Amino acid sequence: MVTSSSTTAAPPPKASTHPDPSSDGSGWAGPPAGRRGALLIAGALALATVIGLVVLITTGVTETPDAVPALLSFIAPEVSPASVVVRIVLVVASSLAAGLGLARGVMGPGANSATAALRGAAVVAGAAVVVAGVLGDAGWPAVAGHVLLVVGVAALPRRTASAAAVLLAATVALEVAVVRWGPAAVVELLVTVVLTVALGAAAVAAVRSDDAVAARRATVLGAAASLVGAGVGVAVLAIDGAAPVDLLRSVRGIVALALVALPLVAAALLAPSLRTSPTADDDTVTRRARQWHELARWSAGALVVALGGVALLGALPGAPQGPQGGRALLRPVTLGTEREAVLVAPTAGGRTLVRLSDGSDPDPAHASSGMDMGGMDMGGMGGMSTPPPPDLSRYTVSAGGTPVLFGTRAGAPGRWAVVDVPAGSDELTLTGPQGSATVPVATGSSAADGATLAGPDGPECADAQFGDLLGGGSGVACPSSALSPADARTVTAAVSDLHSRGLRSLYLVGDDSARSRAAVAAVRDTAARVGLAISDAPHPEDGLLVLSGWESAHATLTDVTAAATRAPTFAGGQFLAPWLLTPGVLSAGSSTMFPLSFTPQDATPRGYAALLTTITGDAAPSYAGYLAWAHAHGLPDGPNRLYAAAAIDVMPGMPGMSGGDRAGAWFPGGGIVPLSGPLS
Repeated sequence: MVTSSSTTAAPPPKASTHPDPSSDGSGWAGPPAGRRGALLIAGALALATVIGLVVLITTGVTETPDAVPALLSFIAPEVSPASVVVRIVLVVASSLAAGLGLARGVMGPGANSATAALRGAAVVAGAAVVVAGVLGDAGWPAVAGHVLLVVGVAALPRRTASAAAVLLAATVALEVAVVRWGPAAVVELLVTVVLTVALGAAAVAAVRSDDAVAARRATVLGAAASLVGAGVGVAVLAIDGAAPVDLLRSVRGIVALALVALPLVAAALLAPSLRTSPTADDDTVTRRARQWHELARWSAGALVVALGGVALLGALPGAPQGPQGGRALLRPVTLGTEREAVLVAPTAGGRTLVRLSDGSDPDPAHASSGMDMGGMDMGGMGGMSTPPPPDLSRYTVSAGGTPVLFGTRAGAPGRWAVVDVPAGSDELTLTGPQGSATVPVATGSSAADGATLAGPDGPECADAQFGDLLGGGSGVACPSSALSPADARTVTAAVSDLHSRGLRSLYLVGDDSARSRAAVAAVRDTAARVGLAISDAPHPEDGLLVLSGWESAHATLTDVTAAATRAPTFAGGQFLAPWLLTPGVLSAGSSTMFPLSFTPQDATPRGYAALLTTITGDAAPSYAGYLAWAHAHGLPDGPNRLYAAAAIDVMPGMPGMSGGDRAGAWFPGGGIVPLSGPLS
């Protein structure tokens, strides 16, 4: 009997659903376009980026502007909402087209599945740049060049299109960076290039493709570029973001944070698809592929929003100044529909001086119009319409306690309040008829005396802090705390000059400040030396010399001007200490003379006055503010000269005859002219 046995053969092994294109079974093959081609494209992009940086440097964009962050926060680019939207669309669409063009060059035919997305992005980018030209935001030669690049990326053969993609990526980065300045321009150029690469790779990974190797390569490139983008975003946050206290309370802070967070999110969304499971069945692989494509779409969306944020940064004002203990704080605030400027004097806690602008809009165009004739500004004047003064009873400030009303101060522009700030307080609350706002503060010791700031000489001291802040200084003492050697020389030289001009007697007006007492003593000593009489009571033939602070000087000149309409008063002339050069004091007298170590109609003092108008329409230059600003810039004092200021009457509404009553003028409604050469 023959028996037979049979054995069941084992089924053949199932073919792997994960093709391994490598020769060594590692699962990693060189780019289909060739490793050399990929390196060439990467090198070309790096070279284009370097060339872009060179362009920024040679055009001066990378030079740090001669302005502090406190000032830059008041300067918003003059662009319309439509221009901002077009700019964002242009940057995002052009970056997507450039990124997809680069991905095609690196990954070869495996990236062809994204051709439809590439062409769509090119169409949108071309339309956006044409609209930018129509709006006047781009010159037509630049528009034509941009259109040629996007058409080249979408229509040319792969290798030629890669070169166009490199140029388009560099062009978009330059368009983003050129509206910035200093280090911010550099980091924003770099982040644009990196995010462009990341977006192109993520977009390829988001499109379904039969080429698993190309999809994986796109995922790796997208995740790596996103992580690098987040790193550059940290640099953007540090250089062009906002103070820590403002990161979540200002648009710039939120956008800068997004440039760090969104690339990290994009990388995290791409990370799951980098994990492979060689034992997974077909259904699992298919399901995971769908999930990975969906995550890649979200990743690309995060990068689109990040690039939109980069484009938006160029349309935002600079970050507001952050609070720093012992330093003055200058910030824009919005009370409902009113945009104001607030200055908080340095405070260690306790009584603290706060200045609020009067709500008038800065008008740089007006501030720079007209011409100066010997110190008499002859700018345009469109009539005599004057806005009604604000209702001061409706504006308050508090530091957690009882709100304090703002009020006017004689001789000083703006609205003022002295509020009790407990030590360690971190914010003030401003309230107006249309809304309220909080202002971050920090307490700490400073060079300025708190009691002086809270007293009659507070506005002058605050203006000195203001000028020092705009000049990038480290803080100054209150001018009325002591008579500076320079002011002592100026005052005594003026007294000697007045005696040589035939003045026989002076009547002095001072106050209780240390500066005024020292000035009075110095003038008496000089008068005794040169033989000039000092009257104990005013006489009609005397000259008047005012050596007090702003508030007292304003009251003195107001009384003298009124008395002069009834009887001869101070026939010898009305003379002021140099620190009384401020529009609020000069406007109280009809004709005054004073010594100065600078000429108000020179370019630098006029430039300082114009600088103030970028902050608020009620800005007014002063001797204290200008000298603090000039000394912070290292500018020396000039020779002392005697100057005269007088009001100028003009026909109401007469074009070109404003008499200097524009914002920021040293003497609105009047003129300042030199009377002497250098005083010995």
